[in-house]
Amino acid sequence: MTHAPDLPDFLVRLSLDLHADTRAIRRAYARELRLIDQAADLSGFQNLREAYETALHWAAHQQAQAPQDNPEQQGNTTDSTDGAGPTVTLSKHGPAASPAADRSDAASPGSASTVFQQLIGACYHLLSQPQGAALPAWIDTLRAALADPALISLIARHSFEHMLVDFLANGWRPGKEKLLAAAAEVFNWEHDHRHLPQFGASGAIVQRAIDERDIFLRQPPADLEIDRKIIERLRSGTDPTPRQLNDDMAYLERMLGRFPHLMALSIDGDAVARWREIFAANGGVLKEIKTAGAHHTTAEPSFGFAPWGLVIMLLFTMLRACGTH
Repeated sequence: MTHAPDLPDFLVRLSLDLHADTRAIRRAYARELRLIDQAADLSGFQNLREAYETALHWAAHQQAQAPQDNPEQQGNTTDSTDGAGPTVTLSKHGPAASPAADRSDAASPGSASTVFQQLIGACYHLLSQPQGAALPAWIDTLRAALADPALISLIARHSFEHMLVDFLANGWRPGKEKLLAAAAEVFNWEHDHRHLPQFGASGAIVQRAIDERDIFLRQPPADLEIDRKIIERLRSGTDPTPRQLNDDMAYLERMLGRFPHLMALSIDGDAVARWREIFAANGGVLKEIKTAGAHHTTAEPSFGFAPWGLVIMLLFTMLRACGTH
């Protein structure tokens, strides 16, 4: 397929054009998904998923503009029930609604998409506050979104949660770590281990991250403090000094090895790659990490009876010699 030069990247990724409808977007996603080894190519899967979600939101936006651009096509609309977003048919004449099999739940997923976008906007507002706002504010914001009347149906609520899981699984961005913690509490993800797997690969990623988060928080206080400081430095966006890297790199590599899924959702992978590049360029060598809480003492001279007795004997000998002279 030949794409126009100004075709959005998300449509190019799915090999679609501007006339693609929601059904075509889903089919394209399923086709491309079969070409990816999700276990070996997590980044490729995340990029594909991001293109898929963006395409669905784009299609929803096209539908929302339909009453203004083409008033005669106003009427009933239908939405998907798979949690991905609203069903939209785009023709060369503009957006048009496709028939609905069940009108009672027709608007639910589309409404869920609207509420989800409002949640993301509220999250950006929280980030603009000092220190990004405390966790309780994120929890309250998420609960307020769930209280929206648009999510009254089970289909809409499931769609909303699916969008949230996909969003969290698609790599770290500022604030996602707090949204993950808030969602884990609000949806009880930490205790209901059978819930997240229903959302496919994204659900599996988030579930593993939550399991690792529990272990992460149970670390000895000294290790936890070191790891948290390193995470803060990675999120700051500034390159560390060679001396900082010499102190931190071994702890960072240990943290990445222990908590790979949690770190994927907590820190920027590009920042990690940059640290490794600087560390290698300066000839860095990973140092051995001492176990937290262990009592490491430096060997010092110990003077027992025998050494002190020898000293006293020598002292008396010197005094006798002095007296003789």
